[in-house]
Amino acid sequence: MKWPKVLISLMLLAAPFAHADQGETLVLPISRNFDQGSTGLCWDYAMMSALETRYMVLHPGEKFELSRGILQYEHFLAKAQENPVAPLHKAPEDGYFGEAIDLIRTFGAAPFDAYPDAKKRNYESLRSLTNPAEFLAAVQPMFAAIPEKVQWRGRALSPVDFANEILGQDHWTDIAVARHGEQGLGQNPDPGAAPGKTALYLPLEQIVTLIKTNLQKGIPTAYATDTHSMLIYGARYDANGQAVEYLIKDSFMGLLYKANAYQIHNMMNLVNTIY
Repeated sequence: MKWPKVLISLMLLAAPFAHADQGETLVLPISRNFDQGSTGLCWDYAMMSALETRYMVLHPGEKFELSRGILQYEHFLAKAQENPVAPLHKAPEDGYFGEAIDLIRTFGAAPFDAYPDAKKRNYESLRSLTNPAEFLAAVQPMFAAIPEKVQWRGRALSPVDFANEILGQDHWTDIAVARHGEQGLGQNPDPGAAPGKTALYLPLEQIVTLIKTNLQKGIPTAYATDTHSMLIYGARYDANGQAVEYLIKDSFMGLLYKANAYQIHNMMNLVNTIY
């Protein structure tokens, strides 16, 4: 069964916690939390939160917030490059972590204040369009144009140069849970991923270990169920080094909460972290 994102968030928020002997607690810095509202952009919010946290780890004390709205536009710009444009499905804003990285490398990123915020839009007029030129012509009036330059740390950068600067040498990778023994590259299991888009399949135990190792290095993990995406920015481990609870940054209502690690592992479908 695919649980709606509202139920997933509330289930995790209400999850009981097992008592654990004192072990290690890891907490990374986060930006303020954003509410995705009625958009379908949880993948966008989670991935931008991951990049913000990573930047703040590398630049202690600096405030850092990225635009979610620019990816909302870029998501449709990418569709306009398809020939023919794939018909929009029931949830036209569905995307996945790897797409967020690809979009900002291709079209650029922007600081939060440099581009209008994401908001709910009506895409009904796009559903019948499969010609790229017609699709692009219909999309562009819905959004503000991508700026030629953004101001960052006293410099004027193109959005692509800004994106490359914040990404640096980090290699963010979609990693899928191999629950049936499959390993290596395979079809990305995220419902927002088109056929042919891949993820690296690893056993759950290896992914859980990677989450911990990366938190110790100052690297967060974006994680997804079948229907919702969130950020893991911290964790508490017992005396045996086993995860007890995770600190979650959830764009549903802008929630921050602790979630039972067992429940997170049980629902985990895909993660994106530096690998």
